[in-house]
Amino acid sequence: MQSSEDPHTYSVVVPVHGSEGMLTELYERLTSVMSALVGNEGFYELIFVDDVGPGRTWSILKDLAAGDSHVRAIQLMKNSGQALATICGLQMVSGSRVITLDDDLQHPPEEIPILVDFLDEHPECDVVMGISLTRQHSPLRRLGSRMVNRMNTIFLDKPADLSFSSFRVMSGLVARSFSSVQLPYPAIGPLLLRVTSRIQNVVVEHHPRRVGRSGYGPRKLFRQTVGNLVGFSMLPLQALAAIGILGIFFTVGYATYLLVRYVVSGAGVPGFTTQALLLTLMFGVSFFAFGVIGEYLIRILNSTATTPPYVVRADVRLVTPSSDSWQSEETGVLTDSSRGGIDWQEVETAEGRLQGRRGQDRNDEE
Repeated sequence: MQSSEDPHTYSVVVPVHGSEGMLTELYERLTSVMSALVGNEGFYELIFVDDVGPGRTWSILKDLAAGDSHVRAIQLMKNSGQALATICGLQMVSGSRVITLDDDLQHPPEEIPILVDFLDEHPECDVVMGISLTRQHSPLRRLGSRMVNRMNTIFLDKPADLSFSSFRVMSGLVARSFSSVQLPYPAIGPLLLRVTSRIQNVVVEHHPRRVGRSGYGPRKLFRQTVGNLVGFSMLPLQALAAIGILGIFFTVGYATYLLVRYVVSGAGVPGFTTQALLLTLMFGVSFFAFGVIGEYLIRILNSTATTPPYVVRADVRLVTPSSDSWQSEETGVLTDSSRGGIDWQEVETAEGRLQGRRGQDRNDEE
């Protein structure tokens, strides 16, 4: 393997969830594109992170990893979401150029060289995101995406002409900045903005989804927007502070008006209706403030908890590109067809490391 600083090394990260009908084609197209991209001198790796979806996804990924030294198949312990699955893959890359894309083939792998060429030709750029002028989504999904993009511009100080996308190419330096991310509710786009402001969009193709349907419905897009707002912006707290200040000024002003009116004309203070309205307003603002502050406190507690945001259940890859050996951290088995035996090994994968002890060869036991 070449150095991680070599410009001809590439890592492709693909979060996978319930896409067994497209995985083989995705692998074949990625292999074709990356082989042509690196030529005879470069190196590439394909990191598939199974986010514990339905179907035979993991079985297919294990077969791919067992037959190709460029493939690394990782399975999380439970469904953790696309963002955490992507971060898991980013924390294991070794390339100087890191590519991320979805598993549904709406982002054509054949468009990868366009993003890579743009990044190579613009050394001042750290991240390139592929966007399409016409996205092949439902009208409701497109409307939701536009609303999310607008909210990100307002609350996250995102440039108005920049659109977030899961189809990205970034430098290895940016990708390695994710090695310390331990957030329970991460969002790749806002995190990238925290790392670098040198992000550009490039127009690429976007194909219709051929199998199944997108998991990003209106409810999930709304939750994602709220998560970005609460997790990466101080604007809600600043808005609450502004509302509180306005409420104080209003209360003092109204009290002064009633006092002057009483002293000058002897008029009594308006009765039940005014008091009820003021109390209702006060309680409404208070409960709204408690709700927002409570959301922040919950996220702070989760962020400081010792429970990891994800746990790797299995990690499968070939040991060496030139042999038939392959390694599975799911079962702790290292299979070598040339020896005709099996070495058993206990494995702890909570941090993605191989820790254990080797036993005797099965042939010796027999």
